[in-house]
Amino acid sequence: TDRTYLAAVAADADAVVDAATGRAARVSETLTPITLKARADIKPAPREREAPPPAVVTETLADFGLAGPSGLFAIEGGGATGKSWVLRAVAVRLARAQAAEGAAAAWLPLLLTLATIASIDDAIAKHEHAAALVKARDERRLVLLLDGLDEVPGARRGAILEAVDAAAAAGAVVVLSSRPSAANADELAPLGFRFFAAMPLRAEAVAAALANAPTAEIVETPLALSLAKRALERGEAPGSRAELYKSAIEQRLAESRGGGAASRLLREAL
Repeated sequence: TDRTYLAAVAADADAVVDAATGRAARVSETLTPITLKARADIKPAPREREAPPPAVVTETLADFGLAGPSGLFAIEGGGATGKSWVLRAVAVRLARAQAAEGAAAAWLPLLLTLATIASIDDAIAKHEHAAALVKARDERRLVLLLDGLDEVPGARRGAILEAVDAAAAAGAVVVLSSRPSAANADELAPLGFRFFAAMPLRAEAVAAALANAPTAEIVETPLALSLAKRALERGEAPGSRAELYKSAIEQRLAESRGGGAASRLLREAL
């Protein structure tokens, strides 16, 4: 049922990671802000929806800075800029909002990693909650959160884009993430996708998260912020990104390998 599915998605709240700490936090708590900025330089083709999604969907998306009449959004950003975090947080927040409302027919958020699926319909058919998702798809109340278009092999990209277009035509709201690529605008803007850029973390948010430590000056991404937070907790003070990532690798190796020849070889390779 919708209620069972929403409860399962909402339970993922404990696995959403706060960019400031790198640790699990509930979505309802205050998280370090990741800002999305609308791209005025990419003009989406007009695309009419049969009907607008309900307020709970548009308001949830607006909380993350996503808005537009087509209900189709593309988030671009470099590695570790928080794109996947945004998709996961949208899913959890939308599930929680609707579970609280107790709506009889909810808009179901479905998070998919594009590089690992054969097709959207196939992923739905194989899902643990396939019955609820198929019903939502057929009743035009699905919110697709599609992660990693850039990671889809070139030979499959065309088929994935056709599936995304078909899902949009079938009434789905679609939020898609990718690293920046000229091909994205060429292929997605004609389908009606509005583009957003994942912005570097605000300096004041980073400084607050790191208690104004000098290391804050080298931090711009959620991943770097998480690593810096942990480094400071260990009593370290990395002064460059190279030092920060070296520290993180050393710590990870120490935790997973426990030293030894194999650890040294892996450290050299990294």
